[in-house]
Amino acid sequence: MKQMQTQQTEEIPSELLSKLSSKRLEDRVQAQQAIEEMGDAAADRLMQAIDREAQKRKRRVKFYKVILSVWVGIMILMAVTGNAEHIGSFTGMFGAFASFYAVSQQQKNAASELAKLRPKRAVGPLADALEYGDKSIRTLASSALQDILPQLQASDDHLLNVEQRGRLYNVLKRARIRQDAPLMIAILKALEQIGDEKALPAVEILAKIEPSNGMERSVKEAAQECLPALTERVERQRRAQTLLRPAAAPDHPAEVLLRPAQGAAPADPDRLLRPSQPE
Repeated sequence: MKQMQTQQTEEIPSELLSKLSSKRLEDRVQAQQAIEEMGDAAADRLMQAIDREAQKRKRRVKFYKVILSVWVGIMILMAVTGNAEHIGSFTGMFGAFASFYAVSQQQKNAASELAKLRPKRAVGPLADALEYGDKSIRTLASSALQDILPQLQASDDHLLNVEQRGRLYNVLKRARIRQDAPLMIAILKALEQIGDEKALPAVEILAKIEPSNGMERSVKEAAQECLPALTERVERQRRAQTLLRPAAAPDHPAEVLLRPAQGAAPADPDRLLRPSQPE
């Protein structure tokens, strides 16, 4: 019970996160000071708050899907029963439905503060922030990732999950080099240490582009430097998976079992070994 209470008191309240975007300067300053007073624990508590808000969003989306399926059913029923003229009155619900998918302001505020702190362990949540749909948050997250990603070592592989890696790969796939060149170079540097097979296609494409300016040339060079290390890493991963893969059972187990020889001549009793007889 005490452990649970301690964990609850360490969480950053949503009200505090909301104050970070308050119209009142006094509220914003107080909230930032409160986070600064947390010291080294601030980053972990901000990541905890981001995860908390993300879980709330998942529940909202799940609820939305239920509501949407009911709504579609009503639309179909109205069309079948000849009340199609009333369908237009329900289209305004789409705006409300879209809000279920939106990232909360508290989550954006927490990510913004986390980007300022820039701890290496925050690389995953900051990768998520690239796709919040908020330009200012993306700019902050991108700037922080440009510092963090080149620091990653192979031992930091666990800091990114599959979805977060996918968000970094999306930056490479979209190839918006004019806007994202520094971030792309940082991602390519990190992939030498923590990349996987899914990163290969995008890196191979970037390594073959025909650069038309200095930024594109820098990205191509970074991709060419990344590719050998990434390829070697992927090959090691493939070999490890092959070694760990369980052996497949034979189609006909009887073929590998010991069984008596077929068609052997009957044993000659005179040639069988017998115990020696005492003289």
